[in-house]
Amino acid sequence: MRSCGAISFVTALFLLAPPLGGESEAQKEVAIVQHKVDLNGDGHVDELRIDDLGIISVLITGSEDDGAWTPLAANGKIVGGSFRVDSQVDPSGRPLILAVAKLRRSKNQTYEEALVLSYSPGKLTTLWRGPQGSDEADGALRRFVELGDHGLIRYASRHGVFRCDGKTAHLDAKRYDFASNSFRPVKQAIRVPAGAPRLQALSANPATIPQDSRGFWFRPRGASSSLRATSPSQLVAPLAISDRNSKTAWVENKPGLGSGEFITMQSGLGAVHIKALRFELGHGGAAKGFRSPKKIGLLIGKEKAFWVDFPNVSSGTPLWVELPEPISASCVTVVLADSLTKNSGRGRGRGRGRTVGTTRTAISEISVLSSEELDTRRSSELLAEGIAAGRAKADTRRLLKNLGNKASSALLSVLKKTTNRRAQTRLRLALATIPAAPEELVLGLLNDSLGSSDYMLFGRALRKIGPASVPVLAAALARPGLQREGGKRVALMLQTMPGPEAKDALLNALGRGSDAQRKAVVRALGASPGAWPVLRQALAREQQPVAVKADLFRAAAVAAESFEPGSAERAEIGQTIAEALSAPTLAYELRYRLLQVAGNVGGAQATGALIGQYEAFEKHGAAADVSSQALTEVAAAALAQS
Repeated sequence: MRSCGAISFVTALFLLAPPLGGESEAQKEVAIVQHKVDLNGDGHVDELRIDDLGIISVLITGSEDDGAWTPLAANGKIVGGSFRVDSQVDPSGRPLILAVAKLRRSKNQTYEEALVLSYSPGKLTTLWRGPQGSDEADGALRRFVELGDHGLIRYASRHGVFRCDGKTAHLDAKRYDFASNSFRPVKQAIRVPAGAPRLQALSANPATIPQDSRGFWFRPRGASSSLRATSPSQLVAPLAISDRNSKTAWVENKPGLGSGEFITMQSGLGAVHIKALRFELGHGGAAKGFRSPKKIGLLIGKEKAFWVDFPNVSSGTPLWVELPEPISASCVTVVLADSLTKNSGRGRGRGRGRTVGTTRTAISEISVLSSEELDTRRSSELLAEGIAAGRAKADTRRLLKNLGNKASSALLSVLKKTTNRRAQTRLRLALATIPAAPEELVLGLLNDSLGSSDYMLFGRALRKIGPASVPVLAAALARPGLQREGGKRVALMLQTMPGPEAKDALLNALGRGSDAQRKAVVRALGASPGAWPVLRQALAREQQPVAVKADLFRAAAVAAESFEPGSAERAEIGQTIAEALSAPTLAYELRYRLLQVAGNVGGAQATGALIGQYEAFEKHGAAADVSSQALTEVAAAALAQS
């Protein structure tokens, strides 16, 4: 169902449409929606329909005089709809009709109009009409009308607010009052089977569960009301019940101490075997006491339901509810049924059991414990499998925080078995969260299909692991066929790593790979802290390959950028370049690079050497070969830059 938008009246053609039984010869209505029902209880099937002109009609079998019609108020092309009829809701016994018409205003915009009609022979009376469906741009909040077991009600639904048993969450519910002919606020129905088994919450933890155990699979998804939400559109997940802080709480915001209001928690990894629940009731951080639940309905998955009775204890006191046997489910809903009539909070100067007149019920903590969570190995396996399958999603970091390094072996085990690239990426990102397994983190860094935030996560993890990451990064730079961007990321990673090992890894990578990779290594080495002394020592070595020597000088020029012009360090770099240029014989690539970096470094020494080279090239002039001409152009460009 889509947004209805504003309602506008139909044209005069619709309003003047002939009553049933007098169809116009010029324009014949076509039924779009039809519904067969015995409306008047005479044993014959009657027909309800919405036609393409926007007319809602009642056709009574055997009597045209008892038929009736009414136009829709909204305009647009009728593309669907529905009817629901009930003869029990209206105290006067009149049949009520809920008609919903789905209309299309444009290609991508549909909306719905709902009408509540009462029928009497020959007449349809409109009790209410209005838009139905989403009234927000993101579609998170939707409004509906319902006719049936709960009477005639209007309510809202909110994305993330649901019950595990699949029953409709009637948010901000209002029931039609036939005495005043208006909708009035009403409590949400509890809707837990009366015959469900009863459980007693105890202050002692179950024998098979350690005292300090807290569940971590399940997290809050939504609540039907909240003290901080003045409307359903403001409802958010009640994270206070899972923050392990008894001074924060979820507080319902409905009359009658919140009877029928609920919280739903869900597992991020699918079904596990729920063994017990831990509660802290009331609001331990409130200046004034809030009431604590006395009785709740507990929905475990779609099929299982229990009643739970709570003793009167001070807020913050842990209470345990053990299920008769572990139940496999991924969803738990807690429904408020009854509250203590006396204060169980920690109000200022108020003793336990004294009435404070509060009208709100609070729960500080709810923790759902599964059998799997009591077995670290099995928990790690489930988490790794869930991450690989993409089930954990936003919960990954939270779940890994609870398991820590214990999960790394399980993640690696699943990673070795899968060939799915997306699953591999999810598992590597999970390892980065711990962090662990630098070999896998570097493979993630080499993946060219990820986003910048993913690369940042891998980088932070490798830095946190420290020196153990360096050999892995160095090995990656030496890989044949290394892609350009991946090589740049690895080189930059080594640039940020402390210690001499990282610089040694970059030194060993000089002179190898594509031009782009060599440039990345040169830039990373030259820009790393304290690079010049390392480069000076490397340049002093004899019998180095030309490509390595050329890259060393390029890195020296990058290192010079960190020093002020005229500084002793920059002058030393310039002098080193000048001395290298003065050699009687130089390989073409080395001379080419020296001319370039001399222009980059500048200063008297480097500039003087450039001038000497340029004049020598000019002196030979026309006799120069192609290589000399190219070097002349490089020298000229370097002089201009210097």
